[in-house]
Amino acid sequence: MPWTPGQDSDDMVPEADSDDASPGTGGASGNATGTDPEDPPMPDLPPPAPTLAEGIQITDVEVNQAVPVPLWTNGQYVDINARNARFVQNRPALVRAYWSIDAGWQPREVDGRLRVTLTDGTSEVLSDVRTVAGPADPSDLDGTFRWTIPEALTQVGATFQIELADPALAPGGPLPASPPIVPPGGPAPLGVEGDAQVLRVLLVPVHHTIFNNCPAPAAIADVELQAMIDHLHGKNPTREVQVEIREPFPYSGNLSGFDGILSALADQRYADGTDPEVYVYGLIEHCSGNSGGLAGQAISIPDWPTPDNAWTRVSVGIRYNDEHSTALLATHEIGHSLGRYHIYCSGGEAGYDPAYPYDGGDIGGWGYSIVSETLKEPSKKDYMTYCSDNWVSDFGWEVVYPTIEEVSSWGSGQYVPEGTLLIGAVGGDEPEYWFTAPGALTPPPHGGATIELQTPEGTLEVPAFVSKRPHSNTRNVVVELPVAAEDLLGATRVEPEGGRYPITIRP
Repeated sequence: MPWTPGQDSDDMVPEADSDDASPGTGGASGNATGTDPEDPPMPDLPPPAPTLAEGIQITDVEVNQAVPVPLWTNGQYVDINARNARFVQNRPALVRAYWSIDAGWQPREVDGRLRVTLTDGTSEVLSDVRTVAGPADPSDLDGTFRWTIPEALTQVGATFQIELADPALAPGGPLPASPPIVPPGGPAPLGVEGDAQVLRVLLVPVHHTIFNNCPAPAAIADVELQAMIDHLHGKNPTREVQVEIREPFPYSGNLSGFDGILSALADQRYADGTDPEVYVYGLIEHCSGNSGGLAGQAISIPDWPTPDNAWTRVSVGIRYNDEHSTALLATHEIGHSLGRYHIYCSGGEAGYDPAYPYDGGDIGGWGYSIVSETLKEPSKKDYMTYCSDNWVSDFGWEVVYPTIEEVSSWGSGQYVPEGTLLIGAVGGDEPEYWFTAPGALTPPPHGGATIELQTPEGTLEVPAFVSKRPHSNTRNVVVELPVAAEDLLGATRVEPEGGRYPITIRP
């Protein structure tokens, strides 16, 4: 039975059959109660419906899992396809309802009642009783009606309807002339998407062994791990973030820049058999010197994830003494691996996204943390800026959503690679680094470079895919080998201007 305005969560009762006997109309038995002892008991009558409040209306409704998404505005339901951001399944959500009040309104308590109904008929009413004394205030959680929808109710096909009741009035009263009900015509879809949205991260503590006395990295404490999960989960469209910790990775190269360690970690992920959907993040503790002013770096900003380009899902960053600073940086660098470019804020952001819609890197609306249950001011900056105290914008949410949707669909251990890639890092301040990995070249070759391969059958020229690394002059050069790696007699990189550079492939 559909919900009608003012109906309580247990209001749904069967109607009596038309030929049921009423009390006092007993049959021939003539018993004192007027009912036949063999008749079934009458069902309990539902409690009277709450009386709706008068002089107050709902103007806007939004759902917020990190970024505000309108459900109802300007007297209209916002269709799912017209929304600014998607609603993640199995992730808690804050719903806020804004009000307007008539002239002469007297402060009093109002019961905001949100009903969420699932496709199996399961229904729950969430109540928020608060004193309404003036206009709604978006800057204050208590300045709007608000409800937290638990994970169990953020399901595909779920619907919502909101009513404002007056708890000071006896239940069962008449409807006001303008009932405060949204949507007024009946429940409407919340618009929950059915995608898996699981982000998997492998933390790799880097043991910098450039000198014999370099200390091993300290074990990652529980508070560090939790901060990493909280920042990644809070700011990205995920229902779950899974973070695992690898044993320390020894690295004896120079850490005055990160190009060498990025290539080494990309190489190692294949040696470890790491699933292609996993994002590898190296935690750097310098044994000596610094990283040339860099705090972190990603090996690539891929246009689109595929199982074959797992090498692009590698990034590194400094491990600070403060777990939140470490997690902030990791969220930024993994953001690059998720396909995000910088957002302009401080002026130091190179390669920023010109499509970003808000000035100065602002997030543009009242964000919300499902972790700390706090609001985030519209003037906070997107986490892909260099400005501190950041959050996520609806723009960033939407850039990342399809990427996480895609990698979540692959399934752990399901990928069977075909072919072999030759992957190199060239043109930077560090020696070239070449290694082979299973996979096919998904994007078409571009960038001008060609790889000459010497084989027993002769020389083959293979065009390469070339991309520039963020924060670096280093270029990633990738080709799909037309022969088995063990059959190669030699390889040479040939640049468009005619330069020829022999390639040494690491075993």
